Amino acid sequence: MSTYEQKIQLKFKLLSKIYGIMDLIYFSNKKSSPRYGLLNNISNKHQRLLDVCFGAGHSVILIAENKPNVAITGIDMSKDMLALARKNMKKENISGIETFEMDATQMDFGDETFDIVTISLSLHEMEPDIVQKTLAEIFRVLKKGGVFYITEWAVPRNFFKRIFFKCTIPIMEPGTFKDFMKINWNTFLTEHQFTFDRIDRYSYTQFIVATK
Repeated sequence: MSTYEQKIQLKFKLLSKIYGIMDLIYFSNKKSSPRYGLLNNISNKHQRLLDVCFGAGHSVILIAENKPNVAITGIDMSKDMLALARKNMKKENISGIETFEMDATQMDFGDETFDIVTISLSLHEMEPDIVQKTLAEIFRVLKKGGVFYITEWAVPRNFFKRIFFKCTIPIMEPGTFKDFMKINWNTFLTEHQFTFDRIDRYSYTQFIVATK
């Protein structure tokens, strides 16, 4: 296991203990939650969805509850986060989500396997070379014409939420976080072969939509 993998495993082992609290703080309001934005963007037709860096599984559990025709697969390299996700799925009586312990830079899926790929609050955690490899793999496994949904942090427009954000989120994030927040998503995704569509803003996050 590389030093990077060890760091990620340790961080998310710790985060798995407090993830529920973070969820209540940042995503409890449906109107300001990108999870409901993601849900509203996905139709209930038969299609395959891959959630990269699955974490606690909240976003795709919501999809599984409301879009039963969507076949969902989740991957994560953290055993602790996958254990938490499986616990959450059991709590919500969700059994149709396949989960795998897997490195996002070396996925065990064939080319153009999925209609949709999602990734939430994870790219900013990665070192630049890992981001490059992860996006290359996402592009590879996504079908031509498929949709790529990204949820990432964004500094809130509301003054008080902005102060709260700046006093909490950056403290938990890596040293590259400040530069990551300056990304021009149109340029960034175009450089990685995707076609940029749009950005929707939520209280603490941004919801980026692109296609292959």
